[in-house]
Amino acid sequence: MKTSYFLVAGMMASLLVLTGCPGTDDNHSDPITEEKGYAKGRITDTKGAPLAGVEVVIDNTYLYDSNLLTNTGQDGTYNVKLPNVASTYVAYATLKKTYNGKQFEMELHPENTDAFTQEGGVRNFQWRLTGEKPSGLGYYGGMIQIEKDINSSIYDSENVEFTLTPAGPLIDGSTGQTLKLKPGLPRSDNYSKLVDVPMGRYTVTAVYKSASGDKPLKLRDRSIYNSQFTSSMQLDFQPESMYCSNCSNIEYTEL
Repeated sequence: MKTSYFLVAGMMASLLVLTGCPGTDDNHSDPITEEKGYAKGRITDTKGAPLAGVEVVIDNTYLYDSNLLTNTGQDGTYNVKLPNVASTYVAYATLKKTYNGKQFEMELHPENTDAFTQEGGVRNFQWRLTGEKPSGLGYYGGMIQIEKDINSSIYDSENVEFTLTPAGPLIDGSTGQTLKLKPGLPRSDNYSKLVDVPMGRYTVTAVYKSASGDKPLKLRDRSIYNSQFTSSMQLDFQPESMYCSNCSNIEYTEL
């Protein structure tokens, strides 16, 4: 009997080592539970790891300019006490990230876009490099505006194919992929634009796709004053320009 007792005890001890003791689990994927009177949530990066220092805005939809602001902790979570006054709220999250010497601001993807009351709610967010924002309000990726040189005879930019080759890690530190993209068709929302591009630094080349074959083009970065046309160019996104945010501008012409 003693032998059986010690054998069972040893097996139980081994099981505890494998499973861990209650209260010591450091798994950040545990779900956030609702708490009366609080807005709570977790924010993760593109790989699902916690994001610290992200600004969260709890927007009071009833009262103008009465938002509640907070930032996520090291575990990627936030917790905001709501006023005990009848109202509704919507949560937003913005990540500030320095990349290639410039600071970018990026909206994060909400798991749930529904409003909640002063009773509280859980709203989680994730950083996405691409994808359409809720309600069709743009994309998480960057935008590249396409323009023709005044002397170019190519007006149908939708037939210009751009090849974007990553020249280093993307803004989230991941390895990007080579992209072949064309601007949108005339009278479309994406006309003369490359949209939803994962933000990073790229080497860009372009060809005009015509019935007689591909014709290489010269490019230049329109956002850089007095830049010259070359057969390939380095593209960097800009946090702010005269017309857009997290965007860049390419101008093309014939060789």
